[in-house]
Amino acid sequence: MKRYMLISTAIISMVLVSMIGGVPCAVAQDINVYGSAQMDSAFIAEGTKAFIKDTGIKAVAAYDTSGAGVKAIIKGTCTIATVARKLKLGEKAQDKTLVETFVAKDPIAVYVDKNNPINQLSLADVQKVFTGQITDWKNVGGAAGSIQVAIPQTKTACNKNFKKAVMGDLGFVGSAVITPTASDTIEKVKGNIMAVSFISYGAVVSHPALKAIKVNGKNPVDPGYPVIQELYLVTKGQPAGDVKAYVDYFLTGAGKAIIQKNGMVPAQ
Repeated sequence: MKRYMLISTAIISMVLVSMIGGVPCAVAQDINVYGSAQMDSAFIAEGTKAFIKDTGIKAVAAYDTSGAGVKAIIKGTCTIATVARKLKLGEKAQDKTLVETFVAKDPIAVYVDKNNPINQLSLADVQKVFTGQITDWKNVGGAAGSIQVAIPQTKTACNKNFKKAVMGDLGFVGSAVITPTASDTIEKVKGNIMAVSFISYGAVVSHPALKAIKVNGKNPVDPGYPVIQELYLVTKGQPAGDVKAYVDYFLTGAGKAIIQKNGMVPAQ
């Protein structure tokens, strides 16, 4: 099953990433970045284009889920995994050489189409919307209309991180539209003023047709915003050579500026 990917048009000899059994095939370039869809939307796609332009180093980035990225780095079919969570103990046990490099703290935005009049919700109301206890926008100060919830599938780090921060032991509303990745929720919300979902704030910033709403009176960039996740680049062993150049690009280079521009807090 083919997945979306980023590729520099300047590197015409680069081979596209394809999917076999959920794991990307090894491809002929120096750096193969693979994993979190929301990270790709938030800064990896933009950052990889800039990295290629600035360094001349060949790189390609594709996305699926954080877990798929971890599986790929363990199997050696990618050189860098993008993971929107810390590695699990079981994953570390499978490959003791894995190294996770923290790159950013990232607000998980609760977002709607830009034309939805809702601008803020309490954290309690966010929970009620996503559990189905509140089903009409008029009950949270909006225009009358049935709320349409879209969520990424449960295997995604975005889903797990949001559930931990907002839902606790409660489940999502049964009528929710479930998408394969967090980035796929964007198409369910864009142009639909009844829809609501959640994703990396950086992904919302990258899409002007969308709007992040305040939670407990705080914008995602405000101190004390209540829904935060951590983003990592995972490698086999300490980054070296071109891989180190790519990782460092997001720690100290122009990639760090992209992270900050898109509303995330880069590693210090």
